[in-house]
Amino acid sequence: MKLKNNPDVEIMRSSNMVYEKLTIEIYYKGEPIAQINQDQGKNALELELFTEFNLKEEFRIKMPLLDFMDALVLAQKSLTENTE
Repeated sequence: MKLKNNPDVEIMRSSNMVYEKLTIEIYYKGEPIAQINQDQGKNALELELFTEFNLKEEFRIKMPLLDFMDALVLAQKSLTENTE
């Protein structure tokens, strides 16, 4: 799901084998930059920021703060409203 105000930012649900419960990955320009998991419960979501990227050329994460916050809120809603 892409942000309406910034199509470079996208969130995607995933089921990473490292975690028992659902996770959400946040992408910027197609590159995964963060992951949120709900293993500790819906009221204790954990955020992991990635520091290594797949692109060979220099990749710099620079976006409006509100867009990143919007992505986090959207990811949080997606995880906490999940009925699993």
